[in-house]
Amino acid sequence: MTNIAIVLEWKHPGLEGIRTKNGVCMAFPGGIPSQADQDTWTAEYEVWKTAQDQAALANISFDDFESRFTGAEWDDATDFVYQSDPTTGKPMRRALVQGLARAQARNNVDLSHAKTDAFLSIMVSGGVITEQRKTQILTP
Repeated sequence: MTNIAIVLEWKHPGLEGIRTKNGVCMAFPGGIPSQADQDTWTAEYEVWKTAQDQAALANISFDDFESRFTGAEWDDATDFVYQSDPTTGKPMRRALVQGLARAQARNNVDLSHAKTDAFLSIMVSGGVITEQRKTQILTP
């Protein structure tokens, strides 16, 4: 069970006059909240905390993202992303090159972001990875 002191600080940040002892609200400005209110706030906090924990798991370093691929998959992905037009010499997939460069520079990949999903969908449509591998790579 979540400590009510943590819940109250989350729900009412910086509010003076809150005092708890052994997980029980002992003082609160305007009177101690009802148990129903405390239970509601605790449930809201737990939903928020779970979402925060999941979001933290979905944000990984670029090295961790790269390590989710096999060596052959990463080589194929690199070849696919950086493939050049034989006539002009320009990248055929400029947006992928730019997105990959941004992820490398930031050293962060958000596995839950739509752009990460889109990047891997293009890898699937290009035959670099399978849909099953995409799901595995995106799973925190």
